[in-house]
Amino acid sequence: MVIGLPPEGFTPAWERDFAQYPPAGVIVFRRDFGDLEDLRAKIAHLRALARPRRLFFALDEEGGWVSQLAGHLVVPPNAGLLARGGTAEDVEWVASVTARRLRALGFDWNFAPVADVHSEPDNPVIGPRAYGTTPEQVSQLVAAVLRGFRAQGLASCLKHFPGHGDTRTDSHVTLPVCDRGSGQMEGASSRRSTRTSTPTRS
Repeated sequence: MVIGLPPEGFTPAWERDFAQYPPAGVIVFRRDFGDLEDLRAKIAHLRALARPRRLFFALDEEGGWVSQLAGHLVVPPNAGLLARGGTAEDVEWVASVTARRLRALGFDWNFAPVADVHSEPDNPVIGPRAYGTTPEQVSQLVAAVLRGFRAQGLASCLKHFPGHGDTRTDSHVTLPVCDRGSGQMEGASSRRSTRTSTPTRS
């Protein structure tokens, strides 16, 4: 289980429970820290509380407008802009810089990259977060991101559920539905697929 941090801060009761039953991981958002020194201190404190169990610290750091570190560090451009102006080697280098920064701050795991194909122009939540409008382009650049993360020892998480880039609703406020067939979702010919309605959540 990966948990978030309490909005009221660390109370003695919360710290006691955390130390007694530490989770597998903690996800951190920008609301949870004041500056980078505060962030490092909180990560170190929670690791100490959890010992001897190891904690995985995670965050959503895609770059662009999905960043927990904006205002504290220079944030790379969003995926769509990188795809238009850079090569796979450029994307890998950007990912490696991000990974080095996150590891230096104490993070083990980044909930990125976005692996959606931006195939629906009216999609309100994927858009520039995707590396392209075709599976070929997206897979090439997502692979570059993974290489950059892996080289620095940072775990990654591909998101979102397949088909989210082909929906028209925001999964933060409602349940998107993709009506593509399961065969097409898996990369097979749409002629051989059976049409289904598949819910998809971020």
